[in-house]
Amino acid sequence: MIARRITKTSGYLCASPEYVRLHGAPLEPEEVPEHEAIVYRPGRESRRWVLEAPSGEKYRIRPQSRMTVNSLPMVVAACRSAQGVAMIPAPLCIDAIESGELVRLLAPLRSPVIWVYAAFPSRERPPAVRAFIDHVAARLDTTRWLMDEAAWVDAGSS
Repeated sequence: MIARRITKTSGYLCASPEYVRLHGAPLEPEEVPEHEAIVYRPGRESRRWVLEAPSGEKYRIRPQSRMTVNSLPMVVAACRSAQGVAMIPAPLCIDAIESGELVRLLAPLRSPVIWVYAAFPSRERPPAVRAFIDHVAARLDTTRWLMDEAAWVDAGSS
């Protein structure tokens, strides 16, 4: 397989304003297990969340799962309806955070960066495939896949 790096993203710990009003917000990573959590688990992946600080310090958290789902849209919907806290990928939560539908918790902590790749069976790619991947990469460059990137670049962690 040949892979082309397209973009990078991360996840943010979120809750609805209603959840925060009713239950408060964790002020330290160690307080997260005291909260009900909506856990995305599409398979046998770990149920732990990892939060990373701009300094590179990592916190491994085992959330108390109120519900475990295998659908990211379901995680977002449950989080918006005050069912608990959730780790949500940036592309699915940035607009909701900025509009006030969700609250970002424990900022500036975030999940470690995940790179997004396009993978191919060989180096031989038809021109149409190359054009499509170039188009997708250009389109993703205009999409916000990370928040506070400047703070992380300054800290040398990106």
